[in-house]
Parts: sequence; structure tokens; C-alpha cells
Amino acid sequence: MGLGVLEVSPDGNWLAYAVDRAGDERHALRFRDLRTGEESPETVPEVSYGFAWAADSATCWYTLQDEMSRPHRVLRHVVGADPAADVEVFREDDERFHVHVAPSRSQAVVVISAGSAITSELAARRPRPRVRTAARGRAGAGRGVLGGPPPHRPARGLEPRRRRGLRPLAGSARQHAAASRHEWEELLAHEPGRRIAGVEAFADHVVVHGRADGVTALWPWTRRRAGSGGSRPTRRWPPSGPAPTPSFETDTYRLSYQSLTTPPSVFDEDLATGERTLLKRLPVLDGFDRSRYESAREWATAPDGTRVPISLVWRPDRQPADDPAPLVLYGYGA
Repeated sequence: MGLGVLEVSPDGNWLAYAVDRAGDERHALRFRDLRTGEESPETVPEVSYGFAWAADSATCWYTLQDEMSRPHRVLRHVVGADPAADVEVFREDDERFHVHVAPSRSQAVVVISAGSAITSELAARRPRPRVRTAARGRAGAGRGVLGGPPPHRPARGLEPRRRRGLRPLAGSARQHAAASRHEWEELLAHEPGRRIAGVEAFADHVVVHGRADGVTALWPWTRRRAGSGGSRPTRRWPPSGPAPTPSFETDTYRLSYQSLTTPPSVFDEDLATGERTLLKRLPVLDGFDRSRYESAREWATAPDGTRVPISLVWRPDRQPADDPAPLVLYGYGA
């Protein structure tokens, strides 16, 4: 049995859950009233992954698959209504693209995404208006619309672009479709040796994911700073990766970190002060003491001029004073 959807409505009164009992990833979507424990009478069949509640806690969106098991449609449902009356709000007939639907972190908008191996497109919508395309993809372009503000704040979208850095989309979520590309402002330019993989938006902060010189890294800065032209990230967190930070209004960011001498660890970092709090670290058996090890990163230059990274780790107390020490050497390539 598989569980494809498990989402509580914004008011806490309804649980949406979708169960697959055949292993074909076609789920039966049901709704349970958490106040009474009773089930809503309808069952929505053949549901795929991806689900979002509207702010009214009655309207929701879900995806359906085609005969090739490709999620390609997004429909709107109202709890208690006949699923036969559900309205199609988005359809992707291009077989290269898979469709997904999810709420923004702020819960202000729902984002419908359609992605292929090299291109993606997203549409942002509120509970009632029709779908509006936020950023239509071209071959080789990656899109990401993030954030979606509370009612008292203006919306702003962010777009990671392959080989071209990071750009904020002009205007609000409703205005993205009308904004031409020449109105977009470059936020973080492409640099050799740095790859931008994604971006997360919070109420007052933005965190960019990527790699620098082959190592995973995160770049945080405030939204006020991100909204001004020519700004730079406040600092870089290497080598680290994102961990779940579900809250939109937050002053801390959760990140993961590990190295050749540090077991996988999870931290909360204060975005204003940079202070980190260790939440969890994977234990290592047999009396491992990370302070007894040292590590370094070197580079070797290949015949064609390509720089190849080399990671080293050793115990200083086991290294002979005058003679070379034995080592284990292995390589990885893709």
C-alpha cells in the first residue's frame, strides 16, 4: 500500500489522504473531518502525486495521469462535491512534461509546475482566478517561482536559469505573465565554477542552493537586499545543503552539513547573526573522535588544463615523521 497525499487543511478541520493499493501509483483520494472522524462521502479515483489546499479549506487541487502514467492534468475539487463535476484548470499535452501541483511556502498561492529533463514551466494561481503562467520555459531553461507573500506584502518571483544566474521576476504573482523578459532584473549572475541549482524564498530572506568549485553550498541574504540591484549574498555556507524549513515567517534556516571528518549533521542558523545550533548528528560507533582527524582539499591539473579536485583526510598522530604514509586512493567520474 502506498500513500500519495497526506495534507491537513489550513484551518485544521480536514485531512486529505490518497491511498494506492495496487502499486500503480493511481491513488484513491479521500477526505476525513478531523473534528468528527467521519469521512466525506466522495472518493476521487486515479489521483497522482501532488496536492494543494486553498485558503478556504474546502477547495483543493490534485493531478491525474494519462495512459502512460504521466501526470498531465490538474483539477479543482470542493470537499463534499461529486468528483465528476471537478474542473480542469491545467493540462499539459506535451509528453515530455510531467505536471505537479503544490502550495507556496507562504500558502498565498498554488504553484502548478510542468517539467521535462531540460525545461520547466510554472503557473501560480489563487483559489478562484484562472491559471496564469508565471514563466514559460524555453528549451534548456529552468524555472522556479518561489514565495508568494502574506496579504500585506508584495509578491516577487525568483527564477534560476541554467548558465545565466538568478533573476527575480518583475511584479506580483498575477503580473508575471505580462512581464516581458527585458523587465526582469538579474539578481545573482553566473560565475565560472558556480552552479545555481535552486532558490528558496521566505518572508524576509532568500537562500540559494548550488555548488561552488564542485562543493555544495548555500548563499543566504535578506529579501530587502535581494530586491535591490547589484546586491550580493551576505555569506556562503560550504559545504552544506538545505534541510526542511517549512515556515515562511522565520528568522532561522535549517541546513545539513557533513565532511570527511564530520558525520551528517543538522543545524538551525540564525539568519541575522549567523549563530548555529546543532540539532542532530549521526552517531559513529567504535569510539570515533572527529578531533583526531584533519582534512584538506587540493587540486590537480589534467593535461587539457582541467582542474580536478582531490579530497584528503588523515590522522596526524599516525603519520610517520620522515617516511611516506600508506593511503587508500580512489577516483570517481561521471
